Amino acid sequence: MEPDDAPNEGALRAALAASRKDPDGPARWDHIRSIEADEEVFVEACGLCASESPVERRLGCDLLAHVLSEYEDFRPRGLATLRPLVDDPDDQVVMSAVTALGHAEPDDIAFLERFVTHESSELRFAVALAINTHTSDKAVAMLVEFSRDADDDVRNWATFGLGTQRDRNDEVIRNALAARLDDPHDEVREEALVGLARRKDERVIEPLRKALSGKTVAELSVEAAKELASPELLPALQKLLSWWPGDEELLVAAIALSSRVKSDATD
Repeated sequence: MEPDDAPNEGALRAALAASRKDPDGPARWDHIRSIEADEEVFVEACGLCASESPVERRLGCDLLAHVLSEYEDFRPRGLATLRPLVDDPDDQVVMSAVTALGHAEPDDIAFLERFVTHESSELRFAVALAINTHTSDKAVAMLVEFSRDADDDVRNWATFGLGTQRDRNDEVIRNALAARLDDPHDEVREEALVGLARRKDERVIEPLRKALSGKTVAELSVEAAKELASPELLPALQKLLSWWPGDEELLVAAIALSSRVKSDATD
């Protein structure tokens, strides 16, 4: 009979072989996800992070991301292993280390600030992802910078982080979201609508009315209308009932909440 950890050993070998063959291929992640995270895998990952091979260091970081996403107890030791790798000479290793750091949840993220202006949009995206739910002032300041990034995906993730991933409501966040109301990227605009609507910022009313009156209406726009619950949006919302192919329950809820506010205002 094979030992209980044989599947893990096989998956680790397969992940290493796939990484050496194609470091960017999907096969390596298939093998990583098949690994049962435990202490032995954590130790193996830390060992790979110290390898002379950038391919192996990158795999070590990705394995740590897998382990740390499941086990909080490993995070302090994982952070100690990962933090030096943000200075790795290989950008791909740095990106994997930063992604894994998002799972390690460092208390202080100031050491990541220098990547806000990094030339690699993939690395900037990885940092935006890593700090997305971090509650510090530094994280908010970095996400505000990312919300102005030239890359659509970076802006989109940062706007989502500012608007939806935190309940903080202050002028810094509201102004950053308002600045994205005319963004050329659809999803960025929609995330800004939701974020401002959650904060009851009246700057969102006209852009949201316009979004709800278009030939196509995104579900995020209806979600924003539900969050805002404004009688001023009722005509646009009611027109959607006749044709909108999206979530009917969400639309009905948005109409009900906006109608309730209107009723309360007239009582």
